[in-house]
This record gives sequence, structure tokens and C-alpha cells, in this order.
Amino acid sequence: RRGEWPPDSVAIDFDFANLVAHYFRPLPPATEARGAGHVDAARLTLDIAGGRVGDIVLRESRIVIDELAKPRSVAVITFTAATPVAAALTLVDREPLRLVRRLGVPAGDVGGDATVRGRLTVPLLKDLKLDEIGFDVEAAMAGVGIPRLFDRFALSRGQLRLKLDAKGFDVGGDAALNGIPVRAAWRQEFAPTPVMARYTVAAT
Repeated sequence: RRGEWPPDSVAIDFDFANLVAHYFRPLPPATEARGAGHVDAARLTLDIAGGRVGDIVLRESRIVIDELAKPRSVAVITFTAATPVAAALTLVDREPLRLVRRLGVPAGDVGGDATVRGRLTVPLLKDLKLDEIGFDVEAAMAGVGIPRLFDRFALSRGQLRLKLDAKGFDVGGDAALNGIPVRAAWRQEFAPTPVMARYTVAAT
């Protein structure tokens, strides 16, 4: 069609280092990103070998933007990361996400480390709204400790797995609750309001 370039009319391969990328303002950007990219008339691909978002260390990740000529292109971001649990929770508790503070979990006080894998779909809009972003995240967490869970419990020695999407999250595994070994599960719905939650705890 008139005004469109054939897919093979341009093709550029390139490397990048120390790249700074904003994925959703006002959240902090990804920094120190390095890797390789390819762009043609239809698609931009960035293969990221490493980088960071604060204390979160990015590993092998990819950003793909198809249909570059369209006014509502979408970036699909797949990523892996290694992070202190507190750093990840603090990030998703910042404005405008605020996913943690209403759950009774002190984000900055949580101990442990996590390996995270996820997929984001981000429309490339000037006035992007939070509910326009799709996300699906899984995390394996080790050594999780929460000294003040719901201001009543102390959780320690947590070996937990998390699944998170726009509807809510499931987290569960083995831990100690006030020193007692337990197997626990927590299902948290983000909507409707008020937020609905289900907990199961069994001594082991």
C-alpha cells in the first residue's frame, strides 16, 4: 500500500551499551543495558544481555516492537532478573502501582532473594495508563523473611513461588511462621474492591 515500506527495504544490526530505557514513567528506568539489536521496516528487536533497575539485575531479556509504522504499536518485553525480594517489592509499591502497601507487607523489610521471569505488553502511547499494560510474572524466592507480616506474625526461612498478573497473585511454599514450620498459600485478588484474599496454612 502507498506510504508503507517493504519489510526488506531497510535492515540494520547494531550493538548497544549503557542504554537507559524508560518503560513506564514515573518508575525508575532500566540502566546500563547492553546487548544487540535489529531493526527493519516492520520490526525492532533488542536482545539484552544485562542491565539493571536499581538493585534488580537484568539477565537475558528481549524487547520486540512489531508493526512499527502503525500509530498503536505494542512493545512485548520478556525478561529474567535476579533481585533481593525487598528491591522488587519496593519497585512495584512505587507510584502509580502501589501493589504492596495495601496488603499489610512492609516492602523494604522483606528479606530473601528471587529469580524472576516475566512478560510485559506495553502499548507505545504518549499518555499510557496503568490498566493498558499487560503483565505475567513468575518468581522463585529463597530465604524469605518478613518480620512484621500483618503486624502479628514473623515469617522466616521462606522457600516460595509467586505467580502475578493483572487479576492478582498466588504465592505459596514452605516457611516458618512464628518459628513453626508451615506450608502456606496466599491468593490475592486485585479487583473488585474491596480486595479479596484467601489464605491457607498447615503445619508441617
